[in-house]
Amino acid sequence: MSTQIPRHAFYFTKTFISAASRHGIKEGLKKASAGANPVLMSIEAASAVLGAIDSYLKLRQARAHRDGLKALIPQEEKRLELERSALAQDIDLARKEMEQAAKVRQVVGRMTLQCVQLTRHCLDELSLIRSSDLPDARSFDSAFERLMEADQGLRRSVEYFNTSVN
Repeated sequence: MSTQIPRHAFYFTKTFISAASRHGIKEGLKKASAGANPVLMSIEAASAVLGAIDSYLKLRQARAHRDGLKALIPQEEKRLELERSALAQDIDLARKEMEQAAKVRQVVGRMTLQCVQLTRHCLDELSLIRSSDLPDARSFDSAFERLMEADQGLRRSVEYFNTSVN
């Protein structure tokens, strides 16, 4: 098996030790768990399973040589190699999906920031218009209400996106 410690496991352990020294073991575990990324931990666990499969293949080959069962090796190797390649494909797919989700979050974040800036700009403009003499106060009030409804719709959609992605 691999002697390399996964990066996320190292981060979790470091966070747990730090939080446990300040808040106790129970609270430290809660705080460390809150910062853990389950997707990364799953991918690292699957990678560890790949390492275990490789170790198992080596062990099986050694046993077959010892017992004189060389005919079993190719069959087991083929079966496990197929399972290993399927697992590797699943890991690659999970990584790609995670990257795609991050890209979507970035685009939504930029879009949200632009919408917030435009809403603030519109509110400032409407405030300036309202403070001056208005020939048609009703039109101003209806425009202001539409802007506030659009702002609320944006907030609801961003909230829905945040809850559905996580």
